[in-house]
Amino acid sequence: MKRPEKITEVTAYNAKTRQAELFRRAADGEVFLVTNNGKPQVEIRQATQSRNIIRDAINALEALQSKQLATKKGGSQEQLKSLMEHGRD
Repeated sequence: MKRPEKITEVTAYNAKTRQAELFRRAADGEVFLVTNNGKPQVEIRQATQSRNIIRDAINALEALQSKQLATKKGGSQEQLKSLMEHGRD
């Protein structure tokens, strides 16, 4: 079971004035929620986590593509390539 991550809330002003520090800490695995007037705006987190999510999604899509091609369902190879290219835009 994945341990819930601790998210540290910071104001937009503090995020701006402590940007370099927050970036270093985020690179070490901390997560920050930047708020403006108490409303969540953005998260600052380690970039590799996002890459892993994207990599897993791509792997799942490639597996689905292979399955569809093997069963002759889901369109032609050209249609699938077109959809993949469209998704990169």
